[in-house]
This record gives sequence, C-alpha cells and structure tokens, in this order.
Amino acid sequence: MRHERAKKEHFISELTLCAKTSGMALLASNSANGAKLKTGDQVWGNQPVVNIPSVSRMKIKMAAPEADFKSINVGDSVVYSFDAMPENVGYGKITLKSSVGTPSQQVLFFGGGVTVMYSDGRQPSRVKFFDIEGSLDSEQQLPEPGFSVHCRVILNCMKDTIVTPQVAVYAIDSMKVVFVRMKGGAYEMREVLTGASSMQHVVIDKGLKEGETLSLLRPASNLIRKRTPLAAADVAAAAAAADATKKPLTSYHNRSGEKKNQ
Repeated sequence: MRHERAKKEHFISELTLCAKTSGMALLASNSANGAKLKTGDQVWGNQPVVNIPSVSRMKIKMAAPEADFKSINVGDSVVYSFDAMPENVGYGKITLKSSVGTPSQQVLFFGGGVTVMYSDGRQPSRVKFFDIEGSLDSEQQLPEPGFSVHCRVILNCMKDTIVTPQVAVYAIDSMKVVFVRMKGGAYEMREVLTGASSMQHVVIDKGLKEGETLSLLRPASNLIRKRTPLAAADVAAAAAAADATKKPLTSYHNRSGEKKNQ
C-alpha cells in the first residue's frame, strides 16, 4: 500500500512543471481540431500542453489572398501595427512564403477520391489564402506573443510623386480626369495621366501640381467652369514610355479628338 501511495505521489509531482526561464506560457493546440487546449480535453504522452515562446527573436504570421500573394516577394519591407498597442509600430521584412494555399473556410474532412465538403454540406470556397512570415526587426515596444497585428507590405517605393485617392479620378470619354477646385467654389475638369495604383490610391504622373485641391465627388455640371486636356507632348511621351516598358496605356483622345488606343 505504501509503495502504491509513493508511486502515485511521484506521478502527481511529475505533473507539476517548473519553467527554466521567465516568460509567457501559451496553451498548445489540440491536434484533433487545431483549437487551443481546454479543460476536459484528452492528452497523451509526449503531447505538448504548454509552450513558453522565446522572445529573443520574433516573427509575424500573415495570410494573404492569392491575388495579393503573387505580388509579394521575399525581402519586401513590412510595417506593423498592433491592436492592443495602437501607438506601437514595428518594421521588418518578408522572410517566407508558403507554396500551398488553403481555402478561406475550414474543411471538415477530405480524402483520396472524396469530394471536399463542409459540415453544412456546402462546397468549399475557391478563394485560397497563403501563409506568409515576416521578421520583426525593430519596434517601439516589444509585443507579447500571440498579439493580433495589421501588416502593410511595401511593394514599391517611388520618390517625388503625387498620389490621390482612387475615388478622385474619373473616366470620362476614355480619359482619366480629376476635378480641381478653383476660386469661388468652381471646378476645373483636368485630364491626367495615371501611374501605379492600389485599391485606395493612384499615382498621378501628369496633370496635377502639389497643393491643389481635388473633389472626391463629381461636381454638378454648372460648377465646372473649365476643361483642360493634357498637352500633346505629354500624351506622346506617355505613349513612348508605355511602348518602352511594354505596358498597356489606357485609352485617350489626341488633340484632334480622334480616339486612339495604345
């Protein structure tokens, strides 16, 4: 009896673990469903229960849709902001891109020759997300492991450019135009040449000057007092640049009003 008691006490003592270093303890994931372990879950020998991450070197894990994933390359710069620490900003670079994407919703089961289905019987989403890892090289305050983060990947850096919101540029008669505010509340409809763009912003290569005020809404026709097309030399230079780089240029009108496409 004493032997059995000593054996049980020794077994209980082995269930108490002491960390060798100070830090944060994170619950491990359940291998059955991928969720964090909770009270009542079954565990087996050699299965991790608690992880103590090392903060000597940290990385950020992201998930990007396929369209954005193709544009991101290893070595691109990343700017981070943290939900729990709004004033904290971090910087790093893309270090790893996953070669295999996963559907945007969790799959219930799959197998050879079996159609992948979700628990409610729907077909899986065709939108795939790819895992990306980035380094955290500098920060104002070191975040704790597991914090949510907003990532902004810098794909290209251009100096001395004028950038406007996408909603300020309108397509009228196959031209890209903006509405520049004039004195007295009137507007000038001015043709512009656009360059690189994102979902929110677009670079203006020709047609705007620094400090000019644009309307984000299309003004009423009685408020448009002036219409200014681009100079023929600017259009010709843009066409030549497009030919040199083999990039398509949007449709435009030449000075005679004849529509051309490059």
